[in-house]
Amino acid sequence: MKLLILKSTILFFSFLLVSGHLFCQNKFNSQGARMSKISGHIKSEKRIDSIMFYWDANEDIADWHNWVITVPVKEGYFSVSCILKHVAQFAVGYNLNNVFYLEPGDSLHIEIVENKEWDQLTFSGRGAFKCRVQQAADEINTNMIKSENKAKFVCSGLDDYLITSNYYKDLQRVRLAYLESKKDSISEDVYPLVQASILCPLEHYRLSKLDDFVRKYKQFGLTEKDLLAIYDSTVNKSFINKIAYNKNLAYSLSYLSYVHVTAIPNKVKWEMRKSGASVSSLDFTYHNEYLLSKNSYSGMFRERILTRLFRKYIKYVDLSSSFLKSDIEDYLSETGFKSYKEFVKGLYQKSNSFSKGNLAPNFSLVDNFGKKVTLDDFKGKVVLIDFWFTGCHPCAQLVPTLRQIQQHFNDNPNVVIINVSIDKEKEQWLNSLAKGKYSTGLGVCLYTEGKGNRHQIINDYGVQGYPRLVIIDKSARIVRASPPDSRPLGNGQDEIELINRLLK
Repeated sequence: MKLLILKSTILFFSFLLVSGHLFCQNKFNSQGARMSKISGHIKSEKRIDSIMFYWDANEDIADWHNWVITVPVKEGYFSVSCILKHVAQFAVGYNLNNVFYLEPGDSLHIEIVENKEWDQLTFSGRGAFKCRVQQAADEINTNMIKSENKAKFVCSGLDDYLITSNYYKDLQRVRLAYLESKKDSISEDVYPLVQASILCPLEHYRLSKLDDFVRKYKQFGLTEKDLLAIYDSTVNKSFINKIAYNKNLAYSLSYLSYVHVTAIPNKVKWEMRKSGASVSSLDFTYHNEYLLSKNSYSGMFRERILTRLFRKYIKYVDLSSSFLKSDIEDYLSETGFKSYKEFVKGLYQKSNSFSKGNLAPNFSLVDNFGKKVTLDDFKGKVVLIDFWFTGCHPCAQLVPTLRQIQQHFNDNPNVVIINVSIDKEKEQWLNSLAKGKYSTGLGVCLYTEGKGNRHQIINDYGVQGYPRLVIIDKSARIVRASPPDSRPLGNGQDEIELINRLLK
């Protein structure tokens, strides 16, 4: 990859990803800042022109969706470089189940054997040992008997939960023991991050099983007192408590996700159970999550947890909620981490401007035939818009449902289904349309003309994650702007019924 040096001083180093150039801007002093590099080779029978990287090398970027970059591939080879002053996390092909770590001065080489998930990776070069250790630990299994119920999150009784819980605890124990045997060869900065990558997914699976058990515990003849005792004995003694909190965990997607998605919500829920309080509303629950997150953590880790919480908070509760307003005001009143404050403020403002009943913003985008398309072209019609990008696994999960919706309204000229891709490469977008994996490739197919998620439509429509569905009525007013889940369950019957009502 051709690297264009835009600016180089003692305090600022920048690289730009435009037409194949990487942009990675950081503010730092000269001490500890070193060039780091990832190169690689892809073994594939087909031509590959680019590869996606999840690349967290800029601590000033609050929105982790902006950590995704596209790296050019020439004759199967690619290379990406950046000057680092701290640990960075990366994933190849946006497979966030395999996040690895890069330290200042590392020079990794990755051999990739193409498959569906881009997860057959072989590491060599300076800094490769920690990646190989993480891979080896993830592959360790035990001889314990798994629960007969193979669905991880479905529980058939107390024995089923305890077998599953013990299975994951045993996996944590043996994998942690293996990692500790390699401790002297892994830096203190990276060690807790690798710990988190190994332990957090297992704990998430275990607690997901517990959640289903809790929903059904009365069916199993248990009392609330029994439930609290089970929680204390199976969760509070988890191996995950061995992870020593330090500032570098801000660069661990595994730990951030575990704390945000699993640990904090569970802590709030169980503390309320112990106190005998009942959850009166979703915004009250998020308010308690905000207070716990705010008071439990510090530094950039705290900021990254809070921005994730506010993304969820703003998306799922009524924007007029007094809890939401007071918590945002409290957060914005703090000093420091300006980019994170601006991100949260922007989310709130966008959500307020793009809400149910408001007129949908007009747009002008190019379709796959090179024709300019605007929202005004569909006056008097019901419009469903799907926002997606190549490599988005949740987007791929949505496709079967979208096919059902499109098939139902295929012969109805008063219903228009639009898909908008944020792919930066036109060829990649067109290839994805043809394959129909991340989008159906049917209906009106638009893309953001190489601007990715920085296009004005993404801002105007308040898109915070992908996939994202928006439904607009015949008068061009927003009917559904923040669905409870952007991936409808079943065959999309809820969306079909809503659109049918709007047609009347």
